Amino acid sequence: MIPDTEMLKIRVKAGKEYDIDLNEVLSMNESNLNKAYMEQSPLFAWWSSARAIAGKYAEQLRKKLNLRRSQLMKDLRKESDEKLAKWTLSDIEARILLDEEYSLLADKIIEAEYNFNLLNSVCTALEHRKEMLISLGAQIRSEHRQLG
Repeated sequence: MIPDTEMLKIRVKAGKEYDIDLNEVLSMNESNLNKAYMEQSPLFAWWSSARAIAGKYAEQLRKKLNLRRSQLMKDLRKESDEKLAKWTLSDIEARILLDEEYSLLADKIIEAEYNFNLLNSVCTALEHRKEMLISLGAQIRSEHRQLG
């Protein structure tokens, strides 16, 4: 059982949000290992697919941010030349950081990376769950052999 967790809200990509109870996802009934074995692969497949989608979404946002940065850099250098101003690279960088669209994209990337990391943690936990299932299965087989 995971202590002090609330329902996690995970956004795989824009518009797709899930309320997840990790205790429910990761739990298993020791007296019904067959069910846990049967659920493991589909669970891991779903979560790892969600992780891949979230990772792709974060990369797409990073690409948009880089394009916005390049466009702003080009526009600001042109503006500097037209005004015969001597803007330093620091001046241009500051103006880029103050751009509202740039800032919104940067915030979206932070959120997307957070969700990717959450999904990555769930996938890691599911890998540990798989190892625990293997160990429990081996232990039960050993006990059955000893009982004869």
